Parts: sequence; C-alpha cells; structure tokens
Amino acid sequence: MSDALRGLQFQSPARFVFGFGVASRLAAEVEALGGRRPLVVTKRSMVERGDVASALRSLDDAGIDYVVYDGILPDAPIHLVDDALELLRSSGCDLVIGLGGGSAMDIAKCVAVAATNDVPVRDMLGHGRVPRPGLPSIVVSTTHVAGADTGSAAVLQIDARTHEHGVVDSPYLLADVVLNDPGLTLTMSPEATLDTCLDTLVTGIECLTGRQANPLSDLYSESIIRSCARYLPAVMVDGQDREARASLALAASMGGWAYMSSFIGAVHGVSYGVAATCDLTHGRSMAAILPAVMRFNLPAAPAAFRRVAELLGTPTAGVSDDAAAVLSVAAVE
Repeated sequence: MSDALRGLQFQSPARFVFGFGVASRLAAEVEALGGRRPLVVTKRSMVERGDVASALRSLDDAGIDYVVYDGILPDAPIHLVDDALELLRSSGCDLVIGLGGGSAMDIAKCVAVAATNDVPVRDMLGHGRVPRPGLPSIVVSTTHVAGADTGSAAVLQIDARTHEHGVVDSPYLLADVVLNDPGLTLTMSPEATLDTCLDTLVTGIECLTGRQANPLSDLYSESIIRSCARYLPAVMVDGQDREARASLALAASMGGWAYMSSFIGAVHGVSYGVAATCDLTHGRSMAAILPAVMRFNLPAAPAAFRRVAELLGTPTAGVSDDAAAVLSVAAVE
C-alpha cells in the first residue's frame, strides 16, 4: 500500500448545494441552522453593483434581521477578522455568512471560529490549532476560486509590508452549508474570471501530480483539469456561457475536495512572493511560474504529468511517459 493510501482522509462541508438560483435559498439555510441574526461578510463593491442581490433578497424576503460587514479587501488581511468579529459581537450575531470571493469566505470562516475560541486569530495560524468548533457558517461563492468554499483552510495576509501570508487549517473551518450558484459568476469580469480559474487549474494539476495524490483525489483533480481545458477558453469568449460557468463553478468547488485529500505544491507556495514582488494577482502570479515549476517536477511523476497533457487535449499515443510529461508544460503554456 502506498503512503498516500495509508494516510488517506476525506473531509467535506456538511451540506453542498449547487445550481443556478440556489443563492435564493440562503434564508432557508439560515433558518435550518437556527440562525436568528447572521453576520454577512462581503465586499462593499459587490453590494453596490448588485452582484449579491439575490442572496441578500432572500434574507430580506424572509424577514431575517442580518448585519453586513462589507470591509473585505483583496488577499484577506488578517486584521479584517478582528474588525468583523467586533461587529459580530456588538450586534449579537449568531451565524456567519461568507458571501463573495476567496477573501470574503476566508475571513468569514475565521470569524466563525474566532467567535467561540478565546484565542487570537494569529495563534490559530498553522494546522489543527483551532481549539473548538465555531458558530454555524454558510458560504456563498461568487467567483471560480479553487476550494475556498468547500475547503478547511483560510489564507490570510499577515504582514501588509512584506505581503507574508499564513494559513489557518482546521476541520472546524469547514462550512456547515455551501451554496454554489453559477448565476452569481455571470457578472465576473474577464480578468477576475481568468485569475480565479487559473487558481482552480493549478490546484487540479498540483493535486494530481503531487506525492500525496491518490485514487480519490484523482477523481476531483482530473475533472478539474478537464473542465478548465474545455470551458475556460469558452468563458473567456462569452462570459454569459451558462454551461461553461456552471462547469467552472463546480470545478472550483472540487478544488477543496482535491486539496484536502491530496495537497497543493510549490506553485501555490512560491506564488505569494512573486505576487508581492511583481504586484500581481494570485492567479497571474501562479501563471507566471507554473511552467517552470512543472518542468522541475517532471522527473518525479512523469506518468501523472502525462495524464495532465492528455486532460488538456494533447495526444500522447506512442510517446514515452517522459516525453509525454514534457508535453504537459507546452499545453499549459
């Protein structure tokens, strides 16, 4: 038995709901969890543009008294957890909703556990350092970011000057409910679409080719790569392509299940330094280094990289594993 199989584990949010229009079920999910006054963690511009209107309308129509924290910034600065937590406590909120992209969901997940643990969020950085479960939580994704909704980790910027990042990783960060409504992604700009989908693609590649890859994670990783290969070009041509949006939204959620049963790698790890140095977004920083990291890793897993090439549409019949692995780099380029 391989080491990956010997240590295999699988985690998931308790409830995952997918499909066009499911954001309108937000109120029902709040009530099912017993929430009386939720804190909605989101980004001000998304509220002002109406990007999250369907979700908020659901709460309004149900007469649910909610409080909005709309101070979310890119890269999820760690101080936002304390800011939102202060509002939650002063307003008497008993449930947390993360509504938006990766930053909104990561801050929401951290607020939920910070509310029930007498531990500063900085002390929770690392693996398994959250002492107790948090408040009930619901996340609603408005982007294609990889696994921020289904995953057990939150990435926070812990130093604004150096752009150093840290991770809070705990099963207690898993949301009670994930609502993945592809309709919320129809208003995404081409730039935001590309950035977040690249994150999803990298997650699929790293989880498929890493040392902890296994038959379970391969199911998700292969589906992620296949969907990105087919639908990312399509959605860049037509952002209103509902089939493409749905497929990419589902692939993004699969990113969490992939990395929790396998793991991400050096592209993610190095990208934060690249992003800080070159003033790039998360997706673009990974795109800049993905081919180089793949070339470095090819000798360690030629058969897995061969599979990446095939999933990206490159014929490999009659070619050795080593030669086919090289083709995977050309495919992502």
